[in-house]
Amino acid sequence: MYNFEFSYPTRLIFGKEQRFRIGAELKAAGASRVLIVYGGGSAVRSGLIGMVHESLVKEGIDYLDFGGIRSNPELSKVIEGIALCRSESIDFILACGGGSVIDSSKAIALGAANDINIWETIATWAQPDKALPISVLLTLPAAASETGCAFVISCDETKQKLLYACPKVFPKFAIVDPELFLSIPKKVYGPAICDMMSHVIECYFTVQDHTEVSDGICESTMRTLIRNGRRLLKGDNSYEVWSELALAANVAHNGMCGLGRLPEWSCHMIEHEISAFYGVSHGAGLTVLTPAWMKYIYKDNLPFFAQFAVKIMGLEPNTRALEELALDGIEALTELYREFDMPTTMRELGIHDDSLYETMAKRAVGFDANPEARLGYLAPLSWENVIEIFRLAE
Repeated sequence: MYNFEFSYPTRLIFGKEQRFRIGAELKAAGASRVLIVYGGGSAVRSGLIGMVHESLVKEGIDYLDFGGIRSNPELSKVIEGIALCRSESIDFILACGGGSVIDSSKAIALGAANDINIWETIATWAQPDKALPISVLLTLPAAASETGCAFVISCDETKQKLLYACPKVFPKFAIVDPELFLSIPKKVYGPAICDMMSHVIECYFTVQDHTEVSDGICESTMRTLIRNGRRLLKGDNSYEVWSELALAANVAHNGMCGLGRLPEWSCHMIEHEISAFYGVSHGAGLTVLTPAWMKYIYKDNLPFFAQFAVKIMGLEPNTRALEELALDGIEALTELYREFDMPTTMRELGIHDDSLYETMAKRAVGFDANPEARLGYLAPLSWENVIEIFRLAE
């Protein structure tokens, strides 16, 4: 087990009707002029933004709305939000949405509090010493950005999607009220659940030995996601199901699954390039890449892949050889993705040629900074290896 430090500075407020606490919690946190960041018109049509307005007015808090955040959050919108915060003397940001809204809010918070070029800061991983405070009212559990300090921003002009993290943008508190998830459109179910699952998978496969505690956290979390994901997709759109999914989604990516381990994140870094160039949903890109990555590296890690097949995918070991069991586990995961109505090939993503494979592969591994760069730890990948994974996913 690796040495580690673990901090969970965000207050997690979880449960039924907790959304109505938003105004009181913001007042207690010292907010006086809040930028409410949200996505599309559904947040307004559902009455959620109106409820937030009422809650803030009740507490004497001024606010300004900033909607229009899209999936794969864009740099241009972040820059617009930064300018608004500065011109309107915003002192607190409320992210009212899912991962894209929260990620945009974190970037806005950094840019508004510092005299910086936000894209250059993200690209170089510079660490500003302050940020506007942020809190979250979650509307879609998937990314677990509500309790983390990492975020991803895309630049349409350069077709880049960059990951960044800074402790200054840990949300002060996050309200997770599963009642808000009952109105999530069915088309979002599969991508959200598969994004949650991928966070666990990327932590589970590690080069480190003696990680039984976090092994168990990963396995339990993954089984919970699979079981309740199936319930949801079969029509059980209940508070109980969403409660399990929401808590599992948070555990999947709040650091607990990675305690004492060296997480992979290869599939995530490769997928960022696919969504940057092709605009596909993050969850969809991951369901295509994850089985292909597994097929590419499994032979050198047979015991671990056999363990995955038995303890997470629920296969019976019987007397099968490790390789057969490992391959059956990968196939079971692929079939699960299909059960969730998710793509499992590049062509299903709408990618029918290999013209961008080399560009995406080199960006994924960081070739420009270091031509000898490798991605991941279980089987360090060169850019040529990443192209082979793309081909396995065709």
